[in-house]
Amino acid sequence: MEISQADVERIAELAADKAVAALFRNLGIRSDDPFAMQKDFAFLREWRESCEMIRGRGIMAMITIGLTTLGAIFVLGLKQWLIK
Repeated sequence: MEISQADVERIAELAADKAVAALFRNLGIRSDDPFAMQKDFAFLREWRESCEMIRGRGIMAMITIGLTTLGAIFVLGLKQWLIK
C-alpha cells in the first residue's frame, strides 16, 4: 500500500491542528471562539501598552523630582553663601 502526497499532507495538517489545539488548551486559551480569543489578546496588548506608558511616566516623574531636589539644594546653598 502506497501513501499519496495528498494523504501525507492531510495527515500533517490534522497533526498540526491537534498540536496547536493541545498547546492552546495547555496554555488555558479557548481556541474554539476565535473572536473572543482576538479580544483577549487585544486586551492583553492594551494592558501591556498602558503598563509601559505608566512605567515611562513614573521614570520621568522620578527624574523630575530628583532634578527639582538638586535645584532646591543648589538654590538653598547659593542663598546661604550669599547671606554670609
